[in-house]
Amino acid sequence: TTEIYTLSLHDALPISRPGFYVSRPGSVIEVPCTPGTFTATMATVQCMDCPSGHACPDDGTVSPGPCAAGTYRSLLDSVSCVFCPTGTWSTKRGLTDESLCEPCPPGVVCSVAGMTTLNISSPCPEGYVCGPRTNSENQFNVSCPAGYVCSFGTTPESQYEMLCEPGFGCPKGTSFNTRNLMPCAPGYYCPEGSSSATPLVTKCPIGTTSREGAKSEYDCFRDCPVGSACPSIC
Repeated sequence: TTEIYTLSLHDALPISRPGFYVSRPGSVIEVPCTPGTFTATMATVQCMDCPSGHACPDDGTVSPGPCAAGTYRSLLDSVSCVFCPTGTWSTKRGLTDESLCEPCPPGVVCSVAGMTTLNISSPCPEGYVCGPRTNSENQFNVSCPAGYVCSFGTTPESQYEMLCEPGFGCPKGTSFNTRNLMPCAPGYYCPEGSSSATPLVTKCPIGTTSREGAKSEYDCFRDCPVGSACPSIC
């Protein structure tokens, strides 16, 4: 409740409690500092702006509270601290700007605002590549490159570590679980790192063909009539 203090005409300064101010000398009514301002002293005629990295959300703030971990507040923000955005996290208190929120590392998805630990992040989905600051909105933006296989948690640095297995084609976005869904088509052979089941550059030579899943040119054989023996061309 607001208390009223009686001032004498000889008082040079108004009298007010911390968290309150008197608008002009001679006034007998103290007014609480509004949200976003504070004062820790008595006899105040003007409350101060809440400093960045701190919050003054209530009327009559005496001491600004530092922003909790996972939040920040600049002088341009509202009276309360703001969650670090998705794709970032922070364990530090009193952050003064969004740029001070730490980007989540490559290979994980940070889909919750205001994260203070990476334990609640999730691995990058299979078949995709996740750089820093990945969140639920952009986790599917970058597909695994053609000719390669991407398991959970793939980063830009690790996306070229797992080549497509011989005898199969791996188009863009191939995951570990789908790496064997496209066996090399008859008439072609698919060496390690093939991006298609019908790669034109590894089509069997003219006059030859191959069975499904061929891995090299040595798997191509003469395209002879049905029922006749077709020895290898190697």
